[in-house]
Amino acid sequence: MKRVTFVGILLTLVFGLSCQREKNPITPLAQGSSHPQAEIPWPSLAQSPWPMHHHDPQSTGRSPNLGAQRGSQVWEFPATGPVGTSIAIGPDSTIYFSSSYDSAREGQVPYLYALDWGGHLKWKFKLRTGVWADAFQSCSPLVGADGVIYVGSRDHFVYAIYPDGTLKWAFQANGAVTPISLSIDMSGNLYFSCTDGRLYALRPTGELLWKSDGSVQFVCSPLAGLSFSPDGQTLYLGYVKNTPGDTICGLAAVDLSGKIVWSFPCGLVDAMPLVDNEGNVFFGAALDPGSFGPNKVGVFSVSPSGKLRWEYLAAFMNNFDLTIDADGNVTFSAGESGTQTSLISVTNEGRLRWKVDISEMGALTSSLVCDREGNIYGSAWPATVYCFTSNGKLKWQSSFGQINGNSPAI
Repeated sequence: MKRVTFVGILLTLVFGLSCQREKNPITPLAQGSSHPQAEIPWPSLAQSPWPMHHHDPQSTGRSPNLGAQRGSQVWEFPATGPVGTSIAIGPDSTIYFSSSYDSAREGQVPYLYALDWGGHLKWKFKLRTGVWADAFQSCSPLVGADGVIYVGSRDHFVYAIYPDGTLKWAFQANGAVTPISLSIDMSGNLYFSCTDGRLYALRPTGELLWKSDGSVQFVCSPLAGLSFSPDGQTLYLGYVKNTPGDTICGLAAVDLSGKIVWSFPCGLVDAMPLVDNEGNVFFGAALDPGSFGPNKVGVFSVSPSGKLRWEYLAAFMNNFDLTIDADGNVTFSAGESGTQTSLISVTNEGRLRWKVDISEMGALTSSLVCDREGNIYGSAWPATVYCFTSNGKLKWQSSFGQINGNSPAI
Protein backbone atom coordinates (compact mmCIF):
# COMPACT_ATOMS: atom_id res chain seq x y z
CA MET A 1 0.00 0.00 0.00
CA LYS A 2 2.83 2.38 0.75
CA ARG A 3 4.04 2.26 -2.85
CA VAL A 4 0.60 3.22 -4.12
CA THR A 5 0.58 6.49 -2.17
CA PHE A 6 3.62 7.85 -3.99
CA VAL A 7 2.25 7.75 -7.48
CA GLY A 8 0.53 11.11 -7.93
CA ILE A 9 3.69 13.00 -7.13
CA LEU A 10 5.92 10.67 -9.09
CA LEU A 11 3.97 11.55 -12.22
CA THR A 12 4.44 15.24 -11.51
CA LEU A 13 8.17 14.78 -11.09
CA VAL A 14 8.70 12.63 -14.14
CA PHE A 15 6.97 15.21 -16.28
CA GLY A 16 7.84 18.34 -14.33
CA LEU A 17 11.21 19.27 -15.80
CA SER A 18 10.03 22.14 -17.97
CA CYS A 19 10.84 25.56 -19.34
CA GLN A 20 9.11 28.85 -18.78
CA ARG A 21 5.56 29.19 -20.05
CA GLU A 22 5.02 31.09 -23.28
CA LYS A 23 3.64 34.59 -22.79
CA ASN A 24 0.71 36.24 -24.56
CA PRO A 25 -0.31 33.19 -26.61
CA ILE A 26 -2.45 33.77 -29.67
CA THR A 27 -4.74 31.41 -31.52
CA PRO A 28 -3.45 30.90 -35.09
CA LEU A 29 -5.87 30.44 -37.96
CA ALA A 30 -6.05 27.05 -39.65
CA GLN A 31 -5.20 27.05 -43.33
CA GLY A 32 -6.15 24.17 -45.61
CA SER A 33 -5.29 20.88 -43.92
CA SER A 34 -3.17 22.60 -41.27
CA HIS A 35 -4.67 22.92 -37.80
CA PRO A 36 -2.07 24.68 -35.61
CA GLN A 37 -2.99 24.94 -31.94
CA ALA A 38 -2.16 27.46 -29.20
CA GLU A 39 -3.23 28.00 -25.61
CA ILE A 40 -6.61 29.68 -25.27
CA PRO A 41 -6.45 32.56 -22.75
CA TRP A 42 -8.67 31.75 -19.76
CA PRO A 43 -8.78 34.68 -17.30
CA SER A 44 -10.37 32.73 -14.44
CA LEU A 45 -7.57 30.11 -14.28
CA ALA A 46 -4.24 30.43 -12.50
CA GLN A 47 -1.31 31.44 -14.69
CA SER A 48 0.65 28.30 -13.96
CA PRO A 49 2.15 25.38 -15.91
CA TRP A 50 -0.78 23.06 -15.06
CA PRO A 51 -3.76 24.63 -13.22
CA MET A 52 -6.31 21.78 -13.52
CA HIS A 53 -6.99 18.22 -14.64
CA HIS A 54 -5.58 17.63 -18.13
CA HIS A 55 -4.19 21.18 -18.23
CA ASP A 56 -7.08 23.35 -19.47
CA PRO A 57 -10.89 23.64 -19.91
CA GLN A 58 -10.57 22.21 -23.45
CA SER A 59 -8.91 19.08 -21.99
CA THR A 60 -6.06 19.23 -24.49
CA GLY A 61 -3.50 17.69 -22.14
CA ARG A 62 -0.93 19.83 -23.97
CA SER A 63 1.82 21.80 -22.28
CA PRO A 64 3.61 24.76 -23.91
CA ASN A 65 6.72 23.52 -22.11
CA LEU A 66 9.15 20.70 -22.81
CA GLY A 67 8.47 17.54 -20.82
CA ALA A 68 10.88 15.16 -19.13
CA GLN A 69 13.63 13.90 -21.42
CA ARG A 70 14.54 11.04 -19.06
CA GLY A 71 12.27 8.97 -16.85
CA SER A 72 14.35 9.44 -13.72
CA GLN A 73 12.86 10.13 -10.31
CA VAL A 74 13.67 13.47 -8.65
CA TRP A 75 11.80 13.03 -5.34
CA GLU A 76 8.77 11.34 -3.84
CA PHE A 77 6.27 12.31 -1.15
CA PRO A 78 4.63 9.60 1.01
CA ALA A 79 0.93 10.51 1.18
CA THR A 80 -1.07 8.81 3.93
CA GLY A 81 -3.63 7.28 1.58
CA PRO A 82 -3.96 6.17 -2.06
CA VAL A 83 -3.69 8.96 -4.64
CA GLY A 84 -6.42 8.58 -7.24
CA THR A 85 -6.66 12.13 -8.54
CA SER A 86 -4.81 14.37 -10.93
CA ILE A 87 -2.34 17.09 -10.02
CA ALA A 88 -2.70 20.86 -10.28
CA ILE A 89 0.01 23.50 -9.94
CA GLY A 90 -0.59 26.94 -8.45
CA PRO A 91 0.81 30.28 -9.66
CA ASP A 92 3.51 30.09 -6.96
CA SER A 93 4.49 26.53 -8.07
CA THR A 94 2.64 24.86 -5.17
CA ILE A 95 1.62 21.31 -6.12
CA TYR A 96 -1.90 20.19 -5.19
CA PHE A 97 -3.44 16.71 -5.18
CA SER A 98 -6.00 14.75 -3.19
CA SER A 99 -5.70 11.44 -1.39
CA SER A 100 -8.58 9.01 -1.08
CA TYR A 101 -8.38 8.59 2.68
CA ASP A 102 -5.96 8.46 5.57
CA SER A 103 -6.16 4.72 6.11
CA ALA A 104 -3.42 4.56 8.71
CA ARG A 105 -4.68 7.22 11.10
CA GLU A 106 -8.27 8.30 10.66
CA GLY A 107 -10.15 5.73 8.64
CA GLN A 108 -11.78 6.87 5.41
CA VAL A 109 -10.76 10.54 5.46
CA PRO A 110 -9.62 12.19 2.22
CA TYR A 111 -7.27 15.17 2.20
CA LEU A 112 -6.20 17.90 -0.18
CA TYR A 113 -2.39 18.20 -0.04
CA ALA A 114 -0.21 21.20 -0.84
CA LEU A 115 3.51 20.63 -1.45
CA ASP A 116 6.28 23.06 -2.28
CA TRP A 117 8.34 22.56 -5.45
CA GLY A 118 10.85 20.46 -3.55
CA GLY A 119 8.20 17.96 -2.43
CA HIS A 120 7.80 19.17 1.16
CA LEU A 121 4.40 19.36 2.81
CA LYS A 122 3.05 22.92 3.20
CA TRP A 123 -0.37 21.90 4.54
CA LYS A 124 -3.19 19.42 4.10
CA PHE A 125 -6.91 20.08 4.32
CA LYS A 126 -9.39 17.50 5.59
CA LEU A 127 -12.22 16.94 3.10
CA ARG A 128 -14.77 15.73 5.68
CA THR A 129 -15.50 12.03 6.22
CA GLY A 130 -15.52 10.05 3.01
CA VAL A 131 -18.37 7.78 2.00
CA TRP A 132 -16.58 5.46 -0.43
CA ALA A 133 -13.29 3.73 0.32
CA ASP A 134 -11.87 3.67 -3.19
CA ALA A 135 -9.15 5.26 -5.27
CA PHE A 136 -11.57 7.96 -6.42
CA GLN A 137 -12.68 9.10 -2.96
CA SER A 138 -11.80 12.73 -3.63
CA CYS A 139 -11.54 14.80 -6.78
CA SER A 140 -8.92 16.52 -8.90
CA PRO A 141 -8.19 20.12 -7.82
CA LEU A 142 -8.45 23.26 -9.93
CA VAL A 143 -6.61 26.52 -9.18
CA GLY A 144 -8.30 29.85 -9.94
CA ALA A 145 -6.66 33.09 -11.07
CA ASP A 146 -6.63 34.38 -7.48
CA GLY A 147 -4.89 31.24 -6.22
CA VAL A 148 -8.02 29.76 -4.61
CA ILE A 149 -8.12 25.97 -4.94
CA TYR A 150 -11.40 24.27 -5.83
CA VAL A 151 -11.88 20.58 -5.19
CA GLY A 152 -14.80 18.19 -4.96
CA SER A 153 -15.25 15.14 -2.79
CA ARG A 154 -17.33 11.99 -2.87
CA ASP A 155 -19.06 13.19 0.32
CA HIS A 156 -21.19 15.48 -1.93
CA PHE A 157 -19.22 18.70 -1.29
CA VAL A 158 -17.29 21.17 -3.42
CA TYR A 159 -14.73 23.23 -1.48
CA ALA A 160 -13.03 26.54 -2.13
CA ILE A 161 -9.76 26.73 -0.18
CA TYR A 162 -7.44 29.71 0.19
CA PRO A 163 -3.76 29.26 -0.76
CA ASP A 164 -2.88 29.12 2.97
CA GLY A 165 -5.03 25.99 3.43
CA THR A 166 -8.05 27.61 5.13
CA LEU A 167 -11.64 27.17 3.99
CA LYS A 168 -13.30 29.91 1.93
CA TRP A 169 -16.63 28.13 1.38
CA ALA A 170 -18.20 24.70 0.90
CA PHE A 171 -21.21 23.77 -1.22
CA GLN A 172 -23.23 20.60 -0.69
CA ALA A 173 -24.67 18.90 -3.79
CA ASN A 174 -27.24 16.09 -3.95
CA GLY A 175 -24.71 13.48 -4.99
CA ALA A 176 -21.05 12.55 -4.97
CA VAL A 177 -19.02 14.89 -7.17
CA THR A 178 -17.61 13.19 -10.27
CA PRO A 179 -13.82 13.07 -9.65
CA ILE A 180 -12.51 14.93 -12.72
CA SER A 181 -15.59 16.92 -13.76
CA LEU A 182 -14.86 20.22 -12.00
CA SER A 183 -14.24 23.05 -14.48
CA ILE A 184 -14.54 26.83 -14.66
CA ASP A 185 -15.85 29.32 -17.21
CA MET A 186 -14.20 32.60 -18.16
CA SER A 187 -16.23 34.51 -15.54
CA GLY A 188 -15.20 32.21 -12.71
CA ASN A 189 -18.41 30.17 -12.42
CA LEU A 190 -17.80 26.51 -11.57
CA TYR A 191 -19.39 23.49 -13.25
CA PHE A 192 -19.44 19.81 -12.25
CA SER A 193 -21.53 16.65 -12.50
CA CYS A 194 -22.72 14.40 -9.68
CA THR A 195 -23.90 10.85 -9.10
CA ASP A 196 -27.46 12.22 -9.09
CA GLY A 197 -27.00 12.62 -12.85
CA ARG A 198 -27.29 16.42 -12.71
CA LEU A 199 -24.98 19.12 -14.00
CA TYR A 200 -24.37 21.92 -11.48
CA ALA A 201 -23.25 25.52 -11.93
CA LEU A 202 -21.96 27.58 -8.98
CA ARG A 203 -21.14 31.25 -8.65
CA PRO A 204 -17.57 32.09 -7.53
CA THR A 205 -19.08 32.77 -4.08
CA GLY A 206 -20.24 29.15 -3.77
CA GLU A 207 -23.94 29.82 -4.37
CA LEU A 208 -25.94 27.59 -6.70
CA LEU A 209 -26.44 29.26 -10.09
CA TRP A 210 -28.48 26.38 -11.53
CA LYS A 211 -28.60 22.62 -11.88
CA SER A 212 -29.92 20.62 -14.81
CA ASP A 213 -33.55 19.51 -14.80
CA GLY A 214 -32.91 15.78 -14.90
CA SER A 215 -34.43 15.23 -18.37
CA VAL A 216 -31.19 13.46 -19.20
CA GLN A 217 -28.63 11.87 -16.91
CA PHE A 218 -25.10 13.16 -17.32
CA VAL A 219 -22.38 10.51 -17.09
CA CYS A 220 -20.92 10.38 -13.59
CA SER A 221 -18.34 7.57 -13.74
CA PRO A 222 -14.91 8.21 -12.13
CA LEU A 223 -13.31 9.02 -15.51
CA ALA A 224 -16.09 11.22 -16.92
CA GLY A 225 -15.69 14.99 -17.17
CA LEU A 226 -16.71 18.09 -19.09
CA SER A 227 -14.93 20.47 -21.44
CA PHE A 228 -15.49 23.98 -22.81
CA SER A 229 -15.62 25.43 -26.30
CA PRO A 230 -12.83 27.93 -27.14
CA ASP A 231 -15.19 30.90 -26.60
CA GLY A 232 -16.29 29.53 -23.22
CA GLN A 233 -19.98 29.49 -24.14
CA THR A 234 -20.61 25.75 -24.53
CA LEU A 235 -19.90 22.71 -22.35
CA TYR A 236 -19.46 19.18 -23.67
CA LEU A 237 -20.05 16.02 -21.65
CA GLY A 238 -21.51 12.53 -21.90
CA TYR A 239 -25.19 11.85 -21.32
CA VAL A 240 -27.63 8.93 -20.97
CA LYS A 241 -31.35 9.24 -21.73
CA ASN A 242 -33.93 6.56 -21.03
CA THR A 243 -36.90 6.46 -23.39
CA PRO A 244 -39.66 3.85 -23.68
CA GLY A 245 -37.97 0.66 -24.85
CA ASP A 246 -34.63 2.33 -25.45
CA THR A 247 -31.59 3.88 -23.79
CA ILE A 248 -29.69 6.48 -25.77
CA CYS A 249 -26.24 7.75 -24.83
CA GLY A 250 -23.66 9.99 -26.42
CA LEU A 251 -22.22 13.49 -26.27
CA ALA A 252 -24.23 16.58 -25.30
CA ALA A 253 -23.48 20.25 -25.94
CA VAL A 254 -24.86 22.45 -23.15
CA ASP A 255 -25.00 26.24 -23.00
CA LEU A 256 -24.19 28.30 -19.90
CA SER A 257 -27.82 28.30 -18.79
CA GLY A 258 -27.95 24.49 -18.71
CA LYS A 259 -29.89 24.05 -21.96
CA ILE A 260 -28.87 21.20 -24.27
CA VAL A 261 -28.00 22.77 -27.62
CA TRP A 262 -27.44 19.51 -29.50
CA SER A 263 -26.64 15.86 -28.82
CA PHE A 264 -24.65 13.28 -30.75
CA PRO A 265 -25.77 9.67 -30.10
CA CYS A 266 -23.06 7.01 -30.06
CA GLY A 267 -21.68 4.80 -27.32
CA LEU A 268 -21.17 5.82 -23.70
CA VAL A 269 -18.87 8.88 -23.48
CA ASP A 270 -16.91 7.93 -20.39
CA ALA A 271 -14.01 10.43 -20.44
CA MET A 272 -13.44 14.14 -20.99
CA PRO A 273 -14.05 15.39 -24.54
CA LEU A 274 -11.15 17.23 -26.16
CA VAL A 275 -11.77 20.54 -27.99
CA ASP A 276 -9.38 22.14 -30.48
CA ASN A 277 -8.89 25.83 -31.28
CA GLU A 278 -11.50 25.67 -34.05
CA GLY A 279 -14.14 24.22 -31.73
CA ASN A 280 -14.02 20.67 -33.12
CA VAL A 281 -14.71 18.06 -30.44
CA PHE A 282 -12.91 14.71 -30.09
CA PHE A 283 -14.04 11.96 -27.70
CA GLY A 284 -13.99 8.24 -27.07
CA ALA A 285 -17.14 6.18 -26.73
CA ALA A 286 -17.52 2.72 -25.21
CA LEU A 287 -20.27 0.13 -25.54
CA ASP A 288 -23.19 0.69 -23.18
CA PRO A 289 -24.82 -2.69 -22.45
CA GLY A 290 -28.22 -1.08 -21.90
CA SER A 291 -28.34 0.83 -25.15
CA PHE A 292 -30.39 -0.18 -28.16
CA GLY A 293 -29.81 3.04 -30.05
CA PRO A 294 -26.77 4.10 -32.13
CA ASN A 295 -23.95 2.31 -30.37
CA LYS A 296 -20.40 2.44 -31.68
CA VAL A 297 -17.07 1.99 -29.92
CA GLY A 298 -14.10 4.15 -30.83
CA VAL A 299 -13.01 7.76 -31.17
CA PHE A 300 -15.20 10.37 -32.82
CA SER A 301 -14.74 13.93 -34.01
CA VAL A 302 -17.69 16.29 -34.44
CA SER A 303 -17.90 19.88 -35.61
CA PRO A 304 -18.96 22.75 -33.29
CA SER A 305 -22.52 22.19 -34.55
CA GLY A 306 -22.47 18.49 -33.66
CA LYS A 307 -21.96 17.04 -37.16
CA LEU A 308 -19.72 13.99 -37.54
CA ARG A 309 -16.30 14.83 -39.02
CA TRP A 310 -14.80 11.34 -38.73
CA GLU A 311 -14.78 8.19 -36.62
CA TYR A 312 -12.10 5.65 -35.72
CA LEU A 313 -13.84 2.43 -34.66
CA ALA A 314 -12.15 0.04 -32.24
CA ALA A 315 -12.78 -3.23 -30.44
CA PHE A 316 -12.78 -1.49 -27.06
CA MET A 317 -11.86 1.85 -25.51
CA ASN A 318 -9.67 2.50 -22.47
CA ASN A 319 -11.74 5.57 -21.52
CA PHE A 320 -8.87 7.88 -20.65
CA ASP A 321 -8.43 11.40 -21.98
CA LEU A 322 -7.04 12.03 -25.47
CA THR A 323 -4.38 14.65 -26.18
CA ILE A 324 -3.71 17.04 -29.07
CA ASP A 325 -0.32 18.39 -30.12
CA ALA A 326 0.58 21.86 -31.42
CA ASP A 327 -0.06 20.76 -35.02
CA GLY A 328 -3.57 19.51 -34.24
CA ASN A 329 -2.74 15.79 -34.29
CA VAL A 330 -4.76 13.69 -31.83
CA THR A 331 -3.36 10.72 -29.87
CA PHE A 332 -5.38 8.15 -27.96
CA SER A 333 -5.31 4.55 -26.79
CA ALA A 334 -7.75 1.91 -28.01
CA GLY A 335 -8.15 -1.84 -28.21
CA GLU A 336 -7.58 -3.15 -31.73
CA SER A 337 -8.65 -6.74 -31.11
CA GLY A 338 -8.90 -9.07 -28.15
CA THR A 339 -6.48 -7.83 -25.50
CA GLN A 340 -4.24 -5.86 -27.88
CA THR A 341 -3.97 -2.19 -26.94
CA SER A 342 -2.45 0.38 -29.25
CA LEU A 343 -1.30 3.94 -28.92
CA ILE A 344 -2.76 5.65 -32.00
CA SER A 345 -2.05 9.04 -33.54
CA VAL A 346 -4.27 10.57 -36.23
CA THR A 347 -4.35 13.92 -38.01
CA ASN A 348 -7.01 16.47 -37.17
CA GLU A 349 -8.99 15.11 -40.14
CA GLY A 350 -8.76 11.53 -38.80
CA ARG A 351 -6.04 10.10 -41.07
CA LEU A 352 -3.78 7.56 -39.37
CA ARG A 353 -0.26 8.87 -38.68
CA TRP A 354 1.13 5.94 -36.69
CA LYS A 355 0.11 3.12 -34.38
CA VAL A 356 2.15 1.35 -31.70
CA ASP A 357 1.24 -1.85 -29.85
CA ILE A 358 1.65 -1.13 -26.12
CA SER A 359 0.00 -4.34 -24.84
CA GLU A 360 3.21 -5.57 -23.20
CA MET A 361 3.36 -2.43 -21.06
CA GLY A 362 0.03 -3.31 -19.39
CA ALA A 363 -3.37 -1.64 -19.33
CA LEU A 364 -3.49 2.13 -19.77
CA THR A 365 -3.97 3.81 -16.38
CA SER A 366 -3.77 7.53 -17.10
CA SER A 367 -4.85 10.26 -19.42
CA LEU A 368 -2.40 11.00 -22.22
CA VAL A 369 -0.55 14.32 -22.26
CA CYS A 370 1.96 15.90 -24.62
CA ASP A 371 4.58 18.62 -24.54
CA ARG A 372 5.49 21.41 -26.97
CA GLU A 373 7.48 19.03 -29.18
CA GLY A 374 4.65 16.52 -29.41
CA ASN A 375 6.21 13.94 -27.08
CA ILE A 376 3.44 11.76 -25.61
CA TYR A 377 3.41 10.76 -21.92
CA GLY A 378 1.24 8.19 -20.15
CA SER A 379 1.25 5.25 -17.79
CA ALA A 380 0.25 1.60 -17.80
CA TRP A 381 -0.81 -0.68 -14.95
CA PRO A 382 0.69 -1.61 -12.68
CA ALA A 383 3.84 0.50 -12.64
CA THR A 384 5.05 1.72 -16.03
CA VAL A 385 5.43 5.35 -17.06
CA TYR A 386 6.40 5.97 -20.67
CA CYS A 387 7.25 8.63 -23.23
CA PHE A 388 6.84 8.31 -27.01
CA THR A 389 8.15 10.81 -29.52
CA SER A 390 5.83 12.67 -31.89
CA ASN A 391 6.70 9.99 -34.49
CA GLY A 392 5.62 7.11 -32.29
CA LYS A 393 9.09 5.94 -31.18
CA LEU A 394 9.59 4.91 -27.56
CA LYS A 395 11.78 7.56 -25.92
CA TRP A 396 11.89 6.06 -22.42
CA GLN A 397 9.94 4.00 -19.92
CA SER A 398 10.36 3.68 -16.15
CA SER A 399 8.78 1.74 -13.31
CA PHE A 400 7.40 3.22 -10.09
CA GLY A 401 4.74 2.24 -7.54
CA GLN A 402 1.24 1.19 -8.56
CA ILE A 403 -0.36 3.92 -10.68
CA ASN A 404 -4.04 4.83 -10.41
CA GLY A 405 -6.13 6.78 -12.92
CA ASN A 406 -4.34 10.12 -12.78
CA SER A 407 -3.57 12.73 -15.39
CA PRO A 408 0.16 13.42 -15.47
CA ALA A 409 1.24 17.06 -15.10
CA ILE A 410 4.05 18.74 -17.02
